[in-house]
Amino acid sequence: MTTETSDQSIAEKKKATDQQIVYNTLLRLGEATDQEIVSHLGYSDPNIVRPRRKELCDIGDIVLSRHRVCRITGKWVTAWKVADNQKTMEEYVGLSHTQMITIQRHLKKANKYQLTVIHNWIKENG
Repeated sequence: MTTETSDQSIAEKKKATDQQIVYNTLLRLGEATDQEIVSHLGYSDPNIVRPRRKELCDIGDIVLSRHRVCRITGKWVTAWKVADNQKTMEEYVGLSHTQMITIQRHLKKANKYQLTVIHNWIKENG
């Protein structure tokens, strides 16, 4: 039983990670077809992306954007986008875009100790 539960937990974490990859790709691209997402991620099989994209659609994080010609296949297909009701990182944490850029610059220069301090502060203060 423990092995089954452990395997399920690993599978759920992988699924969540794969969903986040698809979601982040659509955030970056703005709008994309399944095949464009596959191409952007460097995958060869669209069946890696489609189930995760469908799951994200089912929970309302991704919505149909429009029907158009795919830049990869040249076929008439559905393009997807992140739902309008999703918050940007700036909105989520309540900072302006300029403040977020400043924080990103500082984080790139931060050492491991500084990152640990920041991580602990976020955990404590939400």
